[in-house]
Amino acid sequence: MGTWGVGIKANDDFMDFYDDIIEQFNDGKPFDEITKAMLHKYESEYKEEIDQLHNLFFALAYSGWECGYRDAIIFEKVKNIIEDGTNIEVWRELGASSSTLTKREKALSDFLKRIEVKKKNPKKAKIIKFKPAIFDKGTVLVINLDNGTYSGAIVLESENEDKEYGSNLILEAFINKKTKPTIQEILKAKVYDYSWYSSHGYKKYSSRFEIIGNLNVEQNYSCCRGTGSTYSSWINLVSNLQDNYYRYKENNRFKKVKKFLNLKSIEIEKIQRERVINEMKALLKQKSNSSKTT
Repeated sequence: MGTWGVGIKANDDFMDFYDDIIEQFNDGKPFDEITKAMLHKYESEYKEEIDQLHNLFFALAYSGWECGYRDAIIFEKVKNIIEDGTNIEVWRELGASSSTLTKREKALSDFLKRIEVKKKNPKKAKIIKFKPAIFDKGTVLVINLDNGTYSGAIVLESENEDKEYGSNLILEAFINKKTKPTIQEILKAKVYDYSWYSSHGYKKYSSRFEIIGNLNVEQNYSCCRGTGSTYSSWINLVSNLQDNYYRYKENNRFKKVKKFLNLKSIEIEKIQRERVINEMKALLKQKSNSSKTT
C-alpha cells in the first residue's frame, strides 16, 4: 500500500482510482456509468485485496461528492467500512502503530461527515484543450543556449496520442557556436542527447528556437518510448551543454548525428537497454563503495 499519510487521499491506489474517475468525468461520461464501469473493472480483480477495495470505494464516494453525485450503494459501503472498523483492522494488519490508527480513525470519521453533506459547489467537467506536438517530424532547429551560443537539433518524431499534450522526440547536437549552425554542421556534429519533450511549457522558451529547414526522417522512433527512453523539459534543451554530461551520454556507435539517423529501431532499442543496465551497474557500484566506507 503506497501510503504517505493517514488521510483518505494520501494513498497511491486511491489517487489512481480517483484520477481514472475524474478523467472519465471530464470526458463527459455520466457518473452512474463511471461507477458501474469502475466496479466492473476492479471489484472482482481486487476481491482478495481488501485495502485496494476500500480505496476504490473511497475514491468513488469522494469523487462523486465532489461532482455532486451520490450512489446510495457506494455511500452505504463506505459508511459500513468506516463505522464497523474494517479499514482500521486492515491498517492494523499492515503494521500501523497505535498512534497512526488513532489518526486514521479521525481521518475516516471526518471523511464520512464531509461526504454526508451535499457539496455546495460541485466540480464541473473540465474541457481539456489539446495542445499538439510543437514541431513536425524532420524539423531542423537552431537553439539559442543560456550562455548566448548556439546549438542545433533535429526532431526525430512527432506524436499526438495523449489526450492533453503532444510530444516531440528531439535529438540535440553537441555544438557551442557563436554563430548559428547550418544543417550540414548539425549532421556532422556529435550527438549530445535525445529525449521526449511535451508541448506543455514550450511557450516560455519559444523565442530560443528557430526552424532552419526540414529533413526526410524515415525511421519510426516510437521504439524510443520503451525501456531506457528519457523525458525532459524545454529548460534543459536551452541549457548550456556540458562536456562531462556529454562524456556520460556518449556512445561510440553513434558519435555523429548523421550516423544516428541511419540506425535501425532494433539498434536503438538495444542501446537503450544497455543504457539502463549500465546505469544500474553504476548505481550498484556506488552503493557498494558507500557501504564499504561506512
